[in-house]
Amino acid sequence: MINMSRATVNQFTELEVAMKKHAEFIVVNEQRTFSFLDFLHFEVDGMEHTMTHGTFRNKISKLRENGIVEPAFNSGIAFYTLKGVQLGKNNATSLMTPNRIRVLLQHMHRVPNIKKHFLYKIIKNHPFDRAAVHDLQLKFVATGLWYLLSNNNSTSNITLDPISKDIRLENRVINGLEIQTTIHHTDTVTVVVGCSDAPVAADVDGIIKLSDALSIIEEELHRLIQEHVSKSYSQIETELPNHMSWVVTRWDFGTDDLVTYTGEKFFFSWKISLNVLLVIYTKQWGENNCRIRAELREFPNKPLGKALIERLNPKKGS
Repeated sequence: MINMSRATVNQFTELEVAMKKHAEFIVVNEQRTFSFLDFLHFEVDGMEHTMTHGTFRNKISKLRENGIVEPAFNSGIAFYTLKGVQLGKNNATSLMTPNRIRVLLQHMHRVPNIKKHFLYKIIKNHPFDRAAVHDLQLKFVATGLWYLLSNNNSTSNITLDPISKDIRLENRVINGLEIQTTIHHTDTVTVVVGCSDAPVAADVDGIIKLSDALSIIEEELHRLIQEHVSKSYSQIETELPNHMSWVVTRWDFGTDDLVTYTGEKFFFSWKISLNVLLVIYTKQWGENNCRIRAELREFPNKPLGKALIERLNPKKGS
């Protein structure tokens, strides 16, 4: 445990103190090193915290400068430990090398007689690409946002649907991701990320790519709020949650075959549990290229940061 004087503690923000406590728990209790993936969404003393890769990078630099943590090793992703605490490289979390097909096979085993199905042999023996998110749906609540924008909708990049009264932001393509943002009259905001043809890899680069894109949407919403508040002199206080705490209502998480499939096209699905649907189908890749896609259509209803951590580092038997 790291002991700090009151003067030292006062040098750190609430988030930095929470980071130190969480890092201490990982190293001391779980006996492993940690990376920024452990801090996408975490809980300390009953309070939830979220952060982006950029925020983590800034905060971890401060903790290093103050002698709290130190680098452990780098394997494409930087891992850290507490100052003076040596842990082997093998103690790194499995977030480093997410398995390509293991999670899908685990779910397939829950389907009765699945090993007799012709698809099982294909999925088991074919080479598959990295696991990736193919489509993603998020939601969060921003109290007063719909009223604020609906009463001053002169901004060119938003439209008000005359029937549903939903407010839609102009569709954006960021980092190859097609993003549609809708503000409903209930103040629920839905963000749909279309990436079927440009899947977000379930690795560090993929997470940063997704986080950066959602950060831009978050910043655009902040600008809209400030713009409309200044125009209308509104007293409404609208707060936007960090995008890592936006709730994942659905994502299609799976992997694509690396070789061309020349057989008949197909689509099979199995309901694995209340919130998981296993789907295996043929996906058209260009004019003359067809491949097999196997994915889990999940409905996590969890903050994005937490859902990513759980998916990248699944518990044994999950």
